[in-house]
Amino acid sequence: MTKKDKIKNKLNINLHNLCNLTKSTLIRVMEFNLKKNIFIFIYICLGFSLFAVNEIDLDYEYSLEYFQKGIRAFHNTEYELAIMNFLKSLGYKENNHKARYFLGEAYRKAGYEENALFVWNSLLSIGYEDKSLKNKISYLYHKRGMLTDIYIDKDYILKEDIKGYYNDKTIPLFLKPSQITIDRNNHYYIASFLTGMVAEIDQNFKIVRNYTSPYPKIEKPFGVAVDKDGFVYISDFKNDVVLKMNKLNIIEKQIGFKGIGEGGLLGPKYLLLDDDENLYVSDSGNNRINKYKKDGEFLFSFGTEKDGDGDLKSPSGIFYDNGKIYVCDRDTNRVVVFDKSGNYLNYFGDQNLSEPYDITKDKLGRFLILCKDKLWAYEEDNSLWYIIDAIGDRLQRGTSIITDIEGNILLTDFNSGRLLALALERHRYSNLNVNIERVYSQKFKEVHFTMTIENDDGVNPTGINASNIVVYENGKIVPLIGTSFTEEKNSISDITIIYDKTKNMARVKDDIKITVDKWIKSMNKKTNVCLVSANEDNPIIENDFGSGRLSILDSFDEKSSSSYTDKGFAIKFGSYHMLNRFSKKSIILITDGGETGKDFEKFKIDDCINFANNNDIKIYVMSFGDSGFSEIYKYMAKKTGGDYYRVYKRSDLQDLFKKIENSKGREMVVSYKSRSTSRFGDEPISIYAEINYNGMKGIATSTYYPGR
Repeated sequence: MTKKDKIKNKLNINLHNLCNLTKSTLIRVMEFNLKKNIFIFIYICLGFSLFAVNEIDLDYEYSLEYFQKGIRAFHNTEYELAIMNFLKSLGYKENNHKARYFLGEAYRKAGYEENALFVWNSLLSIGYEDKSLKNKISYLYHKRGMLTDIYIDKDYILKEDIKGYYNDKTIPLFLKPSQITIDRNNHYYIASFLTGMVAEIDQNFKIVRNYTSPYPKIEKPFGVAVDKDGFVYISDFKNDVVLKMNKLNIIEKQIGFKGIGEGGLLGPKYLLLDDDENLYVSDSGNNRINKYKKDGEFLFSFGTEKDGDGDLKSPSGIFYDNGKIYVCDRDTNRVVVFDKSGNYLNYFGDQNLSEPYDITKDKLGRFLILCKDKLWAYEEDNSLWYIIDAIGDRLQRGTSIITDIEGNILLTDFNSGRLLALALERHRYSNLNVNIERVYSQKFKEVHFTMTIENDDGVNPTGINASNIVVYENGKIVPLIGTSFTEEKNSISDITIIYDKTKNMARVKDDIKITVDKWIKSMNKKTNVCLVSANEDNPIIENDFGSGRLSILDSFDEKSSSSYTDKGFAIKFGSYHMLNRFSKKSIILITDGGETGKDFEKFKIDDCINFANNNDIKIYVMSFGDSGFSEIYKYMAKKTGGDYYRVYKRSDLQDLFKKIENSKGREMVVSYKSRSTSRFGDEPISIYAEINYNGMKGIATSTYYPGR
């Protein structure tokens, strides 16, 4: 092999080795580069994440956290805690408008309405838009007397014109309607002269039930009245009797008989029950008024010749007000006035009326007299007469008239077979004030919320149900289950008795124990009692809900007493103690009725009243003192819908628990199934509720988090 060949061969070997080396090195280099690239990718990601952390708005996150705590405290009725959390939320983010809105709500519920107005007005000033907020502010100003009406609007408009019969294909609601009356649930009862029945109708003018009887048969019902226990009294014009009927259409009592003697009846028409539930019957055939006890015992007659100017020629509608009986005497074109003993007092209307059939009073204090084809108003204080022309020329034979709890006028027309309903024009077109008071979401997706509804003068419309309510959740409509829990809530009564532990009260403790003992013995199974003592400093729960009767009575024997007590603190303390319970709530303050100057030291009386009102709590005040009853306690009881009692001057004190049990709260419970989602329960869900009722409209909004 030549030298040249050897060199060539060596070069080939080196080239081959170099290729192998290059291949393995390339693989190692590629592996290294891959690892390097992965490392660089991870490094970049970490860099981005670190950069993102630096960009998170921690103030915003903390603001949301405290907002959620505030909402949860609010719906758990811990309003002071809610206020604190909303303030902290705003401390981190001043422009958290939702936190500011609910801060106002928490102030309102806690009774601090001045604070609520300040917060909400500041919210409006920075451009916050909410459909219900202006209405809330206006309502609070009106409630606090800071807005007043320049004049009283007395104009009525026709709200409903209902025919009792349309055609042969429909069942008649009534035929030839005669007297109409109302019960305490604001249901209407209309005697249907030709069908032999009395129709019960709710406020939405939907039939509830018919009252009729096959034996003894009701043939020509004309008059109708309903007592406090729900018994219905029906006058049968043809059979000359009055029948007392229960809810099962069973006749309990027959009152009167056909005849001209004492207690006899000929063509009985209009019926009336006074405040003692005595029954008055317009006896058209005998031209007199018969008075009976509710059990049917005849008492006496009046309006006959022996009454002189009180002699009735054609007695028709009867109305009771403030101890006086007003009788429309159709043939003499006047209204004749008697006292409850049947003594003639005076008469009026003969210069204006023509064939007056019935009479009542509206919420403005005016007499409303229904004549054959006109409706007259009479302002007694001003001696002013004028015609209410809202019904135009519709009347053919106006027969009966009433005003309901909401101030609507309802009248029947016998000849045209119609029921006409009138409403004050300002009520018809005014907004409703609606508040969602609390949301129950512990068993999400079952959601319940309590709601209050008031018109512009603070009256709660009755008869509102699920058909009047539309609910949206996160902007989407949700089907309602209903409002049945409202009745359940009203059937449970929580009563907190606040005992004023002053030295004066210690002297009458035996009388107090006797009174409380009677209350507890009379209460039903769904009533719960708690006893709180008012002291110089902190109030004390002496006996919690569920305590036994003897344990509660023994607590009044505690010998310690004070020269003064902070009753405002005790009222707020006792109220807060029962707020979270599902019930209607009342407070009974047992005191001597006097003032010490320190009775509302920690909380002002107006704050206590606002707190009670905004949480649907009635306050009843019992004075065991011999001296005068302080006006501040009368004011507090009146403003909260309660009552005040001079114990040694009121005979109905022992029935107080029954009165509370039979009352109804203002809150309505609305139930539905949620269709919203909230990741980990940390995303808020918004509620928007819309109410439409008899031409009036109201809206309310709220926010909640699902229960954990």
